[in-house]
Amino acid sequence: MGQNPDDPADRGPGLARGRDRPGPTPFDPRTGQRELRRMVADNGWAGKLAVAGVVARWQAIVGDQIAEHCTIESFEAGRITLRASSSSWAQQLRLLQPTIEARIIEALRSGPGGRQAGGVSTGDGVELRILGPAGPSWKRRGVGLRGTRGPRDTYG
Repeated sequence: MGQNPDDPADRGPGLARGRDRPGPTPFDPRTGQRELRRMVADNGWAGKLAVAGVVARWQAIVGDQIAEHCTIESFEAGRITLRASSSSWAQQLRLLQPTIEARIIEALRSGPGGRQAGGVSTGDGVELRILGPAGPSWKRRGVGLRGTRGPRDTYG
């Protein structure tokens, strides 16, 4: 007896013509982990996610004292901008920059993605940009007022 794909008795219940055994189809459920990996790879988010992991673990990486006086202002793949609480702390961070960079690279290696760190090449290093404290903005709602007296006028 040969198998006839058109014979409904030869197929399993609910299987399409030509499918004599159940197996994976495009309609089968997929795990979330596999789909997230695919989305990260397709959209090129791997480098940013690796650096975001460093941001999330910032206090554990640099320690309580540095984290108290230094915040991460922005990050890109391979570059992190830090904002110090004072100009003296900015200078201290510049002196500690090689140590901080080494700790960040180690955190990238031990994080998700391993040695390649999710698209951030740890061999190239991480560029740190250290900024001093931000001064107050004298603009109102982001737009300067022309022809009016400002907060630095002496009023008399």
